[in-house]
Amino acid sequence: MRKDQSSLDSLFRVLADPTRRAMLLSLAVQERSITELAAPHRMTFPAASKHVKILESAGLVSRRVVGKKHVVSAIPLRLVLIDEWLQLQVAFGLAGNNPSSTAFGLEQSSPNPNQTSIKNSH
Repeated sequence: MRKDQSSLDSLFRVLADPTRRAMLLSLAVQERSITELAAPHRMTFPAASKHVKILESAGLVSRRVVGKKHVVSAIPLRLVLIDEWLQLQVAFGLAGNNPSSTAFGLEQSSPNPNQTSIKNSH
């Protein structure tokens, strides 16, 4: 397995959790303490810290300690890998030929859903 694919798989696993996605979106606006990240989810500091640790291991956030407060910041550059993959899916029409493409709201370009069209470049 290529390193990029393994890294992409890892990112999707991390982002599969709705709590971690919500935390990351919250951090896109501004850095927050772990207590602030925990509050909307009614979770304890240790539970929120565990989610942050998973996001950290994926390279999506960084944490620093200021006094007794753990402050977390987003690292959006890591999401570029997912963005590039999604752009390739659309650019090469791979999503339209994939049965799972309906999950993204993508439709097949062929008039017959059981038949895909291949354009001849000659």
